[in-house]
Amino acid sequence: MEVFKLFGAFLLICVIGIEANIWDDFQNKMLGKNRKGNRFDVSICVNQILRKYLKPDYMKNSSTIFLNLLPNGETSSMMTQQRILKLLNEDENHQVNLIIKDDSPPQENEPRALEKAKNYLIIVTFPLDIVENIKKLQKLNSWNHEAKFVVVVTERYADQFEMELVVSGAFKLFFDYSILNLYVLIQNLDADSLLQTFIWYPYDGDSCSDVISFYNLEVIDECEMLKDSRDGDPKFELREIVAEKSRLPDKFHQCPLIVTTPIWEPFVIGSPEAPTDGIEVMLVKTFAEKLEMTLEFNVIDDATAFSLVTEDEETGFYASLINREVDVMIGGLYDNEVSRKLLSTTIPYDSDEITWCVQRSGLAPNWTNSFAIFDIMLWIYAIICMFVCAVFLYISVKIEKDRKENFMWAVIITLCYSIGIYGHYEPKRGFIRYYVGFLLLYGLHFSAAYHSFLLSVLTTPRYSPQTSTIDEAIDAEYHFTGGENLKAVFERTEGASEYLREAYKPCYEMDKCLMDIERDEKLAVAISRQHATNARIPLNVENMYCFDKANNIFSFSVVMLFKKDHHLLPAVNVLIRRITESGFILKWKADTEKANLKEMERGDPHENAEPLNLGHFLGSFVLMFVGFCLALAAFIGEWIVFFLAKKKKEN
Repeated sequence: MEVFKLFGAFLLICVIGIEANIWDDFQNKMLGKNRKGNRFDVSICVNQILRKYLKPDYMKNSSTIFLNLLPNGETSSMMTQQRILKLLNEDENHQVNLIIKDDSPPQENEPRALEKAKNYLIIVTFPLDIVENIKKLQKLNSWNHEAKFVVVVTERYADQFEMELVVSGAFKLFFDYSILNLYVLIQNLDADSLLQTFIWYPYDGDSCSDVISFYNLEVIDECEMLKDSRDGDPKFELREIVAEKSRLPDKFHQCPLIVTTPIWEPFVIGSPEAPTDGIEVMLVKTFAEKLEMTLEFNVIDDATAFSLVTEDEETGFYASLINREVDVMIGGLYDNEVSRKLLSTTIPYDSDEITWCVQRSGLAPNWTNSFAIFDIMLWIYAIICMFVCAVFLYISVKIEKDRKENFMWAVIITLCYSIGIYGHYEPKRGFIRYYVGFLLLYGLHFSAAYHSFLLSVLTTPRYSPQTSTIDEAIDAEYHFTGGENLKAVFERTEGASEYLREAYKPCYEMDKCLMDIERDEKLAVAISRQHATNARIPLNVENMYCFDKANNIFSFSVVMLFKKDHHLLPAVNVLIRRITESGFILKWKADTEKANLKEMERGDPHENAEPLNLGHFLGSFVLMFVGFCLALAAFIGEWIVFFLAKKKKEN
C-alpha cells in the first residue's frame, strides 16, 4: 500500500513539473523571451521610461493607477502587464505607491485614495477600447486630468496604417477628455526590439488641436533591447531623440475659441445673431487677445436658456458644452449641481442675485396729504393736549364768574392759540394770565412746526405701501413666474417654498415677462437683479421694484463654464484674476449698465416746484365738508327736537 502511495506521489510531481515546463515555455514565447528573436520583452524599457517621465516624486508618495484590460482574451497583454507589475514591485525599498484598478465600475466599499493621482499607467492592446474605462476613472475621488499618463501598447503592429491609427487615435481619445500629458509607448514598426515614446503638441506649427495625425506626432525617446549578456541579464539602451517641451504654448496663433451664450444684459449685449458688448464679452475678448485666439460666438435662444437645467446631452442648456462642441459658455452664469458634475468653472469675477421684481406701488390719494403732516400718534397727542388745555381754560373762566362762555368756546380759543390764529380773551386773574402766556408759547412752537412741514407735505408725492417681501406678495395673492431652472430652488419645505412650488409658473421669454410688470400689478418675476435693471427693453425701471438684498431668493458668484477639465482653464483663470484686480470689470460694468437701481432716490421736492392746486388741499376741503355735514345734521336735529317739543306742549 505504501508503494502505491509513493508511486502516486511520484506521478503527481512529474505532472506538475511537466505543466510547469509547458507554462514557462508558453510565457517565454508570449513575452518575448524567445532566444530566436521573434519577440522581445519590453517591460524593462517600460520601467525605465516610467522612471524618466513620471513626476519627480514618483518614487515617494505619488499614486500610479494601473488599468488592467484583458481584451478578447489577449494573453500576451496580460503577461506583459504582469511583468511590468513585477518589476515595479521588485524595488527593494518599495517606494512606489500602486493603486491597482481594473475596468470594473467603482464600488461603494472600494478603498479611497488620500490624494489626487499624479501618474497613470494604462496597459492596453488597442487604445480606442478604453473610452468607458476613462469615464469610470473620472468617478474615482483620486482622478486628476493634469497627471501624467503613460499608455503602453502591448501589441506590435506590422501594418503602417494600423500603427498610425493606434497612436494618433490614442492622443485624440485622451485629448477629448482634456488629458494633455500623455506618452504613448509602442514597438517600432520595423524592429520589435525598439520601443518608441510618442508625444503630441496640440498647437505646434499651424495646428489648432483639431487635426491629429501620425505626421504631427513626435518621437522623443527610444529604448532598445539588446542581446542578452553572458551573465544572462537583459541589456537595454535608452536614447533621448529630442528634449520634451511644454505641451501648450503661450500664444495660440489665432486658433478659434468657440463661445456660446444667451443675450443677457449687462453681461452679454447684442442681437440674436451675435453679441456686440457686455461685461463678459469684453472679458473674453480681452483674454482671447492676450492668448492670440479668434472668438466665434454661438447665441442660444431664450427657450433653451431658461428651460430646466439637466444633464441632457442633446437638447439641454449645457448640451453643446457636454458634447464638447464649444469651449466656453457665458451669460451671467453660476455654478450648480449639474455644472459641478459635468463641467468646469473659472474663478468668479462678479456677483449677482436672483430676486423678486414687482410693480412699484402707485401714488397714495391726495386727500390724505393734509393729515400726513404729522403721524397718527402726534395727532392724537395734539388733540388730547388741546382738550386738556381747554378744560383748564374753561375752569379759569368759571373762577372769574363775570364771563358766561361755555366749554366749546374754551376749545375754540385753545385751537386758535395752537395754530397761531387770533382769539379774543382778556383774563383778569394773574394765574390765568400766566397760564395763557405759556399756552401761547406752546402755540408758537406748534404753529411753526405745522407751517414748516405744510408746504413740503402737500406738494411731495406720497406712495401706497410697497410690497417688499415674499410673504407680503403671497398675502396679496400675487402670481409668480421666472425661469424654469429656478423652480428647483422652491423644493425646500420651509417658509414660503411650499406655496411657491405650486404657484410658480415657468417663463421662457424673460424679457417679455419682465415688461408685463408694468401692466400687471399682481405679477412677481424671479430674475437676476443686474439683468432686471439693465435689460434693453421698453421698460421704465422707475415703475419696477426689486426686493432688497435681505429678501433675495439667493445670491451667487458669476463664472464662465468650460467643458470638463479644459486645457485652457488654468491660463484663463490667471488672466481673469489679473483683469479683475486691475479694475477693468468695474469699468466695463459702469460703461454697460443702463441704470443703477438700488432704492430709487427721490429728487428734491423743491427742484421742480409746482403751484398748489385743488388736489393738494383736497383733504382740507373734505374735512370742511364733513364738518359742514355734521353741523347741518345737528341743525336739522335741533329743529326736529324743537318742533316735537312745541307739538307736545300744544297738546
